[in-house]
Formats: sequence, structure tokens, C-alpha cells
Amino acid sequence: MKEQNAQMDGTQWSELETVVRQVWMEIDQATRQHDTQKVLNATERLRRLKAIAEKYQVMKRELQVLAGSAENGRVPGPDTNAPPTPPEVAPYRDVASAKARGEKIRTEWVEARLREGHTLKPIRGSIYRNGTGDTVGIAYGMENSRRTGHWFLGLPEGSFQNAALLCDTNGKGMFALCLPQDFLDTHGLRKCVGPQVKFNVTRRADKFYCRVQAEGLVDVSPFSNQYANVTY
Repeated sequence: MKEQNAQMDGTQWSELETVVRQVWMEIDQATRQHDTQKVLNATERLRRLKAIAEKYQVMKRELQVLAGSAENGRVPGPDTNAPPTPPEVAPYRDVASAKARGEKIRTEWVEARLREGHTLKPIRGSIYRNGTGDTVGIAYGMENSRRTGHWFLGLPEGSFQNAALLCDTNGKGMFALCLPQDFLDTHGLRKCVGPQVKFNVTRRADKFYCRVQAEGLVDVSPFSNQYANVTY
């Protein structure tokens, strides 16, 4: 009986993991295709799969308690201990991946600017074209959970002239640092050694800074939510 239950347990969990991997692949593909609706639909499926995984672990634990009690000839009492979350469930904890969330936030930000009369046309991924034909890289970053007031964002090297850094304050709000080309070129923020240009943003009191190599912290507060800097 134990061997049969173990076999069923492994098979069912394997099926669940297979479905989860398929959904993550759908999210990745939809993100590359700039299809926000598909990303949201797949994210909802992940949320439901997470709920199934949690219920599965509770049922598995209760079954183990009942099976052990039957073998020992005693009547089990209520299980008051919350079941620990197994390592396998870790991928479900953050239902919307950072990549999918970034795609959603970026799309919503662009749509808001369009409603205001600004011009932004998608080229590929995080790169757009503004009204004068210049390219705009729109990066998204969540506030560092271990270091309050710090954001790390990235854009493909050589693909943008202007940059809009969307800094999410852990779901409590967001501000956009709209950096024009002349500022980026002055501080060498369009070049890098690797495939991505990295932006290290810091907030101190009511001011925002971007860390620049060989210069240290550069005040970028005047560019906060100044959309016309990049969407002209």
C-alpha cells in the first residue's frame, strides 16, 4: 500500500511540475511577443497551480499522519501544525515573475503616456521610438527588498538613445527617471562591457541618484517623471 501511494504521489507531483514548466514557457514566449494579455492569463493559471500545490501538500501530510496512526493502532488527533512548504513549491511563491511584471508595468506606463498625447511606438522588447524618431529604452526594476531605496535596472547596450527607468517601490507606487541622451552621453551611461547597460538607482530622503563609474552618485532628481525628456 505504501509503495502504491508513493508511486501515485510521485506521478501526480511530476504532472504538476510539468504543467508549471509549460505555463512558464508560455509567459516567456508571450513576454518576448509583447502580448500583455497572454502574460496576465498565464499568470492567473500559475496562481491557481500554486493553490493546488499547497492543497496537495496539506493532503499529503494528513495522509501520512493517518497512515502512521493506523499502523500504531491509535486514533489521530487534530493536526495543529501548519505543513512546511517543500522546496519544490518555491517557484510558485512569486506568481508573476519579475520579467512578466516588468512587461505589464512597462505596457501600462506607455499606454498612460499615449493617453497624455506623447508618442511611443514599440520596436522590440523594452525599446520604443518617440515622436522625433529617437529610440527610448524603458527599463523596469523592483526596489531591493534587502536594501530599501535601491533599484537595479538594465537595458540592451547600443539599442537606445534615451532612457526611462521605471522604479517600483514594492507595489506601493512608482516613479520614472526620464534620462535624455545628452545626460546619458555626458556620464557614459549608454556604454558597457557586457550585453546590458546597468543602472544603479538610489533614493536618499527626497532625492534620487544614479551611480556612475568614476563619478559616484549623480543627482537625477530633476528627471523624475519628466516624460517630455524622452517622449518628445
